[in-house]
This record gives sequence, structure tokens and C-alpha cells, in this order.
Amino acid sequence: MTTDAKGQIQVNDLKPGDYYFVETAAPAGYKLSNDKISFTIKLQLSNESAVVVAKNFKKSTPPNTNDNHGNGQKMPNTGDVNNVGMTLIGILSVLGLLVYSFFKPYRRERQ
Repeated sequence: MTTDAKGQIQVNDLKPGDYYFVETAAPAGYKLSNDKISFTIKLQLSNESAVVVAKNFKKSTPPNTNDNHGNGQKMPNTGDVNNVGMTLIGILSVLGLLVYSFFKPYRRERQ
């Protein structure tokens, strides 16, 4: 038996007894359930319908463990403290250039 586009199935004229459904395929993006969905049809004297409900669960997205750009280079971690030395060298270089450019005109005036 196969469900319709809404994921529903209708079975008529089941005799009283114990039955179960087994999911053999899941919609795209959903987990395939390995559980048996059991139900019982009792002897009915009226025209009443029995309803069986099963829930589908969406697949969870796995975390991204790809830490490179595809070319083997590792991406830097946010807040990485391994680059503090390079940051200090950069700041000192900029300060050195500023001090040099500030005092350079005064050196020319003295000569």
C-alpha cells in the first residue's frame, strides 16, 4: 500500500484483528521509521471509521565539520589567541611609522 500526496492511506473492509503498518520509504527530508505502527480493528456494529495516526520526523542537519576552504587551508578560529604576536608586531610597525613621519620634518629643519 502507498500513501497519497497528503501522506494518507485509506483501507476499506478490514476484518476485526490486529494489524500494523511499516514504513518502507520516507519523504525527502524525513527520517525513515523502523517502528511498527500497531492497531486493532474491533468488531463494529456501526459504520464508524478507525483512525491510525503516525508522525514523521524531519532529518536533523549535521553540524558542519569542514574547517577548510576546500584547498587544505584551515580557517582561523574566531578569537584565536595564536595571532596576538602578529597583531602586536603590526601595531608597533604602524606606531613606528607614525613617529618616524612626525619627527622627520623636524630633523630637516635642524640641519
